[in-house]
Amino acid sequence: MNDTPPKPVSAAELRQRIAEMEAERMAELMRKRARADTAMDDFVKHFMHDEISEDEANEIRASVRHAAERGEMEVMAMRFPSRLCPDHGRAINNAEDGWVETLPGKARQLYEVWKERGQPLGYRLRATIVNFPDDLPGDVGLFISWAPTDRGV
Repeated sequence: MNDTPPKPVSAAELRQRIAEMEAERMAELMRKRARADTAMDDFVKHFMHDEISEDEANEIRASVRHAAERGEMEVMAMRFPSRLCPDHGRAINNAEDGWVETLPGKARQLYEVWKERGQPLGYRLRATIVNFPDDLPGDVGLFISWAPTDRGV
């Protein structure tokens, strides 16, 4: 058994350990940010260029069904960054006539499917900005409603 007391740690060594821990925390934060950026880039690429998949369509139908089972009258069918709109969501945020023309990618496709299939069945579609990070329009939510009256199209 060794009864030798531990070597004292200098203030400079403690500062060095703290600096190393902080550097590792920053490196991990940067790795997380890079993963998030990559995921967003992938989302944008698929959102803008792919069609709504059968799985996505099934998810929307299921969310409508589940919302109705809970007694709700609408569901957010899609969410995407307003920066994907040519006007960064201005027309949607101000409920301007012609806001539909600003819908990008899969959002525009959802509108077209709703126009062809959902509207004749009495469903409504509306778009709204759902968050305002730094007081700027953030994400757009596309909502499908089956309420008797609604401000959607």
